[in-house]
Amino acid sequence: MSKLWKVALGLAAVSPFFLVAAFAGILAATVMFLPEAPARGSGELPDEFFEAFARHFVLVFAGVATLFLAVLLGIATPMILMLHALSSERMEQDQRTTWVVVLLLGGILVAPFYWYLHVWQEPGFPAT
Repeated sequence: MSKLWKVALGLAAVSPFFLVAAFAGILAATVMFLPEAPARGSGELPDEFFEAFARHFVLVFAGVATLFLAVLLGIATPMILMLHALSSERMEQDQRTTWVVVLLLGGILVAPFYWYLHVWQEPGFPAT
């Protein structure tokens, strides 16, 4: 496996943690910038309400997109690492099976550890 793929897989293994943190920040910003509702019976909505609503919509969209990406990477990365574990010739069969079960149960919590131990430190590339 090339060093570029190893780095990309490593970024995919740790990125769900950062994306969930970014989602929490976006959620906090969304709550802070909620548009104020106009007073009852005032008739028309002021322009500031529409500006605040547009800003709120952009934040909600960014939050949903961030969470979607985190879930997508959180599902895809352990599956890719499970395929790597099954095809790895460096491990014995019982160790492969153990890693597949651990990746299946642990998902994104275990993926960075597997990546470092079995992808990054594959023969041919020194661990730095």
